Amino acid sequence: MEIELLKHLIAIIAYRFTTAVTDAPDNYYYLKIGVNSRSPVEIIDHMSHQLDSAIQLISGVPVSSVKRNFFSSENFEKCKQNFLSLLSSVDIRLDSLKGMDLPRVKVLMQGPLTDCISHIGQLAMLRRLAGNPVASQNFIKAKVLTGKLDYDI
Repeated sequence: MEIELLKHLIAIIAYRFTTAVTDAPDNYYYLKIGVNSRSPVEIIDHMSHQLDSAIQLISGVPVSSVKRNFFSSENFEKCKQNFLSLLSSVDIRLDSLKGMDLPRVKVLMQGPLTDCISHIGQLAMLRRLAGNPVASQNFIKAKVLTGKLDYDI
């Protein structure tokens, strides 16, 4: 049951991420609202790091041994595709598991997965600041399906 819930959370992340970045204006991708703030591209790059950590955790790497791999944040489209590819890898790896111990599930939820959700909110806020807010919708009624990661918004 934990795996199914994690897979649904992955589908939610895919849906909300796609909602936040689809048809964004050109001035959005590298928008910085302060000296030490991250642009949307840098946020997505950070989210990719989180998913890479999730893959390591799912693969059985102990929390204390998770390594940080680096990704390029030079091109928005490449950065977006890398994030979605890593999200797909997380989903596929979850499929290959027969079960996962509850402590590891909790670490995945409290760390990389909820961090991605938090950053999707930042992406949506930055989109509004770029002058092109995400269209309002009722996410309770969203057609999010477990295992589906490719959404046309």
